[in-house]
Amino acid sequence: MVKKKNKYPRFLGVFITEADYNLLLEYKRETGHSSKSAAARDLMRRQARYARWKRSRRGKEIRAEQELRTIAREILREYPEASRASLGYNMMKRAGKIVDAELIKRIANEMVGSR
Repeated sequence: MVKKKNKYPRFLGVFITEADYNLLLEYKRETGHSSKSAAARDLMRRQARYARWKRSRRGKEIRAEQELRTIAREILREYPEASRASLGYNMMKRAGKIVDAELIKRIANEMVGSR
């Protein structure tokens, strides 16, 4: 006799509010899941993937910020009297692919303001 392996080996009992329950039912109807459990599993998977993506995205933003700060320091070494506008413009020119206008604006304000 071969014992059948359970597809879902762990049980997790979770209490949720009435509002959360209504949201789960709404999600179940919209996505066409056959059960509330399937809808809840799908929601958890989606949220976990989103959280993983968000962590990796944040890491990329941190690396980009470090590179942009290095570029700003180089520009300020060459042109110590640079204005915020000229610093931002030159940072965008040198940055190439990693251009993030809001981040450049913030860094230019910090770097020029800290002189």
